[in-house]
Amino acid sequence: MGKKKIIPSVHPIIDQQNNNFIPHVIAIVSGTTVDFLNGDEQMHNIHTRSTRNQPFNLGTTYKQRIGEKFDYPEIIKLTCDLHKQAYAWIVVLDQPYFDSTDRNGYFEICDIPPGTYTFQVWHEELGKLEKEVTVHPKETTTIEFVYSQN
Repeated sequence: MGKKKIIPSVHPIIDQQNNNFIPHVIAIVSGTTVDFLNGDEQMHNIHTRSTRNQPFNLGTTYKQRIGEKFDYPEIIKLTCDLHKQAYAWIVVLDQPYFDSTDRNGYFEICDIPPGTYTFQVWHEELGKLEKEVTVHPKETTTIEFVYSQN
């Protein structure tokens, strides 16, 4: 695709609040630094389950901010070993055409060059789905994905 990968100058943030990671899922372009915050008045840790990016397991104290860069595409599970219910996901992509859904499952990706692409969605429990999609100039393309319930 023709759009240049732009690394954000303002780092996306994942905060630990009330023993949870907020947001639960974050999508970023490879090369992006994510800032991890501890918004709770107690000890937490940030433990990545990554294979392509260097994994880390760092303790954090109240109001501490730690920046970590993710250079390689992969889906990374993030946990707090001190609070087993706390986990989140970092989806690292090698291209800039992505979005996260809203609570109703809607998303919008703008400025995709005309062409035919393999479009993929991912859900933490239901996995990946793919569809071939043709994008036409100056038109809105609607895509619907339905996970089967087995």
